[in-house]
Amino acid sequence: MGKAYDEGLRAEEMAAQYLKNKHYDILEKRFRCRQGEIDLIALDQQQDPPVLVFVEVKYRHDLAFGRPSLAVTPEKMKKLIHTAEYYRSFRQIGETQMRFDIVEIWWAGDHHKIHHYQNAFGEDLWMN
Repeated sequence: MGKAYDEGLRAEEMAAQYLKNKHYDILEKRFRCRQGEIDLIALDQQQDPPVLVFVEVKYRHDLAFGRPSLAVTPEKMKKLIHTAEYYRSFRQIGETQMRFDIVEIWWAGDHHKIHHYQNAFGEDLWMN
């Protein structure tokens, strides 16, 4: 593929490792279906009961155009919510707590910075 695609894959791998270090179990990477795609699907084991987490990963070389998370528009959120609903149905996951997180990654000098937004969409957007 292209350079941007490869960088996106590397960012997703960095985000997955970051979440593993925070005791998340990575269930799926790059889940795709007709509704859309979800970068990472994980189980947050720090919660009781564990929470199913749908993670959008955003990467930028720098912050010249703002934080990477700003690229998650309301339209993108809706698409992710529909894809997550399909995933729950497809995997036959019953009622369970779930949330949507964003992990953003960018270059800062000679290293990457990572910021994790938990419950980035807010429940009022997707609990209806």
